[in-house]
Amino acid sequence: MKKEIGIMIKSNLDGKIGRKFKSEIDKHLNQGKSKLLWLERQAAEKKTKLNSLKKKFEEYEKKAVSYTKKNPEKALAMASSAVVLVTTMWNSLKSKK
Repeated sequence: MKKEIGIMIKSNLDGKIGRKFKSEIDKHLNQGKSKLLWLERQAAEKKTKLNSLKKKFEEYEKKAVSYTKKNPEKALAMASSAVVLVTTMWNSLKSKK
């Protein structure tokens, strides 16, 4: 099938069919370019969002370290509770699969 199409394109390149194929190819190339541009914009937006989330995480991390230094006993109790909570949630989700 591809061979037949290739022969048809070569034989009719200067004709009406050749112009039609060329216009279709140009149309698809333009669509591809616009999709690539859209994807690049989406990637840039996601990268910007990721960077802002990293900054927030670093702020909270600094606050957590500061709190841990001021209140080591309370911080240990909260961390232990968080581990128990996460483990319980993990096990409940794991068993449902």
